[in-house]
Amino acid sequence: MTKDASEFDPYQPPTVVNPPSPEIQAKAYLQDARVIGNAALVAISIQVLVKFLMLAAGQGDMLVMLTIIHVLAFLGSAVCYLIWVYRVCSNALRINPQGDTSPGWAVGSHFIPLVNWVVPIVTLRRVIRISFQRKNPGSLPVLVVVWWISFWCSNVLIRLGTNPAGFGLWCLSLIVSWGGVIILVTRISRCQSEFQPDPSERSRMIPLSTSPIPDFPAIQSRQSKPPGQPAASDIEAGWGGGGV
Repeated sequence: MTKDASEFDPYQPPTVVNPPSPEIQAKAYLQDARVIGNAALVAISIQVLVKFLMLAAGQGDMLVMLTIIHVLAFLGSAVCYLIWVYRVCSNALRINPQGDTSPGWAVGSHFIPLVNWVVPIVTLRRVIRISFQRKNPGSLPVLVVVWWISFWCSNVLIRLGTNPAGFGLWCLSLIVSWGGVIILVTRISRCQSEFQPDPSERSRMIPLSTSPIPDFPAIQSRQSKPPGQPAASDIEAGWGGGGV
């Protein structure tokens, strides 16, 4: 079988390959906290909705079922939220190693009485300050305080009885804390997922992962042939194909 010598034309221009776009070369320097954060928000939302349903359920099997769902949602939200706290604190520590946002202490402080009233909110404010050092955090520093106060108010007021005034304040604090945690978790997670270090910081920050860059075909160099002399590829085509 004779090969077409034009396939081996050494003067044929090489194929031009477009360079990879910057998006393909994007590197992840921080852990992505969005998935676990969204899981925590889903569990928290279920927990809040079940609380209101329990008030209207009265006594009976429905209340028992809602109580079980509430306990499961509480455990799920607690686990997911603490994992999220650990992850965003780890990211803040990578951004600023002197930022005093120890992930282990940030999680452990939630289990120490009295300490869990102050340390979690202080740590979260530091995370916001470090994560938004190149962006405008807006009202997040104030919102995190409002959320924390309303969270503890909702936990205290529910134990003060069912008088109308206490019930109204409990509903208000619960709704405010619910909306506050949704905004906080969403904005902090998104801000950290978009983080890219300055050139001066890349020497100390090792990327966690790099988006795969497709392999580009090597452009083979072609030897020029003297005038009147066949190219080596033409000779190979003649020998391999039994002659032209």
